[in-house]
Amino acid sequence: TGTVYVIPEYVGTAGFMDVEQLLELQRAGWEIGGHGAHHLTSLSSAEREADLAFSSAWLREHGFGEQLNYAYPGGMYDENVQEQVARYFGTARSIIPDADVIGLADRYRLGGLSMYPDIPQRQLEQLTTEAARSGEWFSLVFHLFSAEPEFETQYPPERFEQLLDFLIASDIPVRNARDVWQLNLEAAGNRE
Repeated sequence: TGTVYVIPEYVGTAGFMDVEQLLELQRAGWEIGGHGAHHLTSLSSAEREADLAFSSAWLREHGFGEQLNYAYPGGMYDENVQEQVARYFGTARSIIPDADVIGLADRYRLGGLSMYPDIPQRQLEQLTTEAARSGEWFSLVFHLFSAEPEFETQYPPERFEQLLDFLIASDIPVRNARDVWQLNLEAAGNRE
């Protein structure tokens, strides 16, 4: 399982999943979270509020739940953005390539490593193995899938399948952001 961050305006358009496909993923245990089409740091406070309210309402109206995870567009955020995101979403992640230590993660500053086709498969396997061994929450971010990538943010589906095969063979657990955040809260409670 994993988390899919959707830009509501793109759902059902060419090259993007439709609502039924997203519901199918949800039924399989995936989390459907929010994302936006514009960098929140470039919007006014009122524009951000409208964008976040729309994304949250769209997810709720289509049966994906409330207080889900959010992905900062372009990974960009600041303190004002975090405060506004917190009104609508339970957690938020960036594309800061740091792993988050379970029990110590910051709910609105979760990291994530953007996956690009030029990252060697062996390096990816080493990173995931080390994160699992260290008890870290290592979020891998796949922006778009394409059999013939034209842009650096497009990832070949066969490479993704190789990664899944490796994770299964190595017995490395994979969870959606909501479930890992719950593990984080439980670990944080045990630290007190």
